[in-house]
Amino acid sequence: MRDSMREAERYVANLGLGAPLEASDRAWALEVCAQDPISNVFVAARILESGLSGARPVAYGYDHGGHESICWASANIVPASADSAAIAAFSAKVMKRRRTASSVFGPAEQVKELWSRLARRGSRGVNTDALNR
Repeated sequence: MRDSMREAERYVANLGLGAPLEASDRAWALEVCAQDPISNVFVAARILESGLSGARPVAYGYDHGGHESICWASANIVPASADSAAIAAFSAKVMKRRRTASSVFGPAEQVKELWSRLARRGSRGVNTDALNR
């Protein structure tokens, strides 16, 4: 698995996947959230509330090989329908834009991988002990 994660990171870095979402991406982003409406309710609510408009990106989209996902990255970092390749893209984008966050939450497996990647990249304030409880 570690080799496939490295491969995904190289692939994502080369293609620049994990693009900031804009107001014109709203319908697509809500469709992605609808894939698992219970797990993605927070992200969907933020998209409905904000309309994805503003000077600073707060959500990133990933669409590759039939897999679509989103990562909300404001005070909270929340992946939605993210696989390993999407999480690799999102962690790189989040680290470039944000040095701190109030929380990282969402589906457990997605959060564990995202949190692990953020910690490896040197994000300040990442407490990995909470993941082991």
